[in-house]
This record gives sequence, C-alpha cells and structure tokens, in this order.
Amino acid sequence: MDGITCTRGRGKPQQLPLSAFCYFKADSKYVVGFDDGGQEYLMSHLTTLKALKDAHPGLVATHRSYLAARPITSVERVKGAGLLATGDNFQIPISRRYAPTIRALARQN
Repeated sequence: MDGITCTRGRGKPQQLPLSAFCYFKADSKYVVGFDDGGQEYLMSHLTTLKALKDAHPGLVATHRSYLAARPITSVERVKGAGLLATGDNFQIPISRRYAPTIRALARQN
C-alpha cells in the first residue's frame, strides 16, 4: 500500500503518504487523519484503525480510538485528561491498557 486514500472537506479523494500524518482518530464510523497543521483528512469509508495498523505496522496504538503515526517523545500526566502521548506536533490520549508500551517507546526515542 503506497498511500492512504483520503479527502479533505468535500474535496476529491487523494492518495497521501503515511508520512503526511501525525496521528489517526476513530470518530464514530469514520477514521480521521491529522497532519502537522492540525488539518483533518477523512479516510476512505472502508478504512478502520485495524486495517491501517495491519497495512502500516509502524503505527502505534495509544488508545482504542487513536494511532500515532510519528514517534512518541514523551508521556505526560495531565490533570483531568489522564496520560497524553506527545510527539512532533501532536498530543493524543493514552489508555491504561497501552501505557506500559507507550512509556517504553518514549524512553527509546
């Protein structure tokens, strides 16, 4: 799989490389990808987080609804928000289930 099929707003479907995304979020019945500027890209209607993870093993699950596409550099505890994974231009939640793995990855980076 060379690129990821997505659309921005009501635009035409386009193929973007995985490197264009910081993270992916499952939102209701859709998967949304976010780039460096926070721009949202709606994935193809057949895309699931599991399908993305299977096609791109470098993606890291931080929560049942989130996949990080960039290296995680730190883990922070934020009052009221729990644990957050921080990377290059993004901050996403970490569930307790994934916390040990994410902390280990952050120490490596």
